[in-house]
Amino acid sequence: ATSCRGGGWDSKDWGRRGSWGDKDWKDRDQRRENRETESMDLDLSSFGCIVGPGGAKIKEVRGNSGAHVAIDKGDDRVTVKISGSAEQVASAKQMIQDLVSGGGQSKGAEKTEVMYFEAAVMGNIIGTGGKRINDVRKQCGCDVNVKKADDGSCEVTVSGSAESVESARAMVNGFVEQARQGASAQAW
Repeated sequence: ATSCRGGGWDSKDWGRRGSWGDKDWKDRDQRRENRETESMDLDLSSFGCIVGPGGAKIKEVRGNSGAHVAIDKGDDRVTVKISGSAEQVASAKQMIQDLVSGGGQSKGAEKTEVMYFEAAVMGNIIGTGGKRINDVRKQCGCDVNVKKADDGSCEVTVSGSAESVESARAMVNGFVEQARQGASAQAW
């Protein structure tokens, strides 16, 4: 057995031992040489279309195209940097253009809705450990935030496609109705 101190391994051996042979290094270098990078400068309003609920759309673009896609959100513009092979870059660019033009948004345009409820139902909306609100996010595919409003009421903000916002609103209203029925049953 060799140890770090006792010899048997020399720094000049670095790169020659292990799983990376000369062929592997050449393959890696070849892949780097064939790599292309392209940037897209888009309007800030397209950010939600590209990213999607919970990042679902951009993950889909990355997975389906095989390209590396990075998004930089500025004050008034969004820069999308795409890198990969020529085919991967072209594929990702087309998918992003489809999302921005509405081709990838089968559920409709982005919408935000704010709902207010009495503070007593906030716990029912959120659920134990945030389970209920996380279920709404997953099932409806939209962004949902719950907070205490300035007047002490419960403020629920839902953002996503019109269809997903409608579904989330129905689920939240169901939780509120359950809380109200539970409170009225206890009053008897």
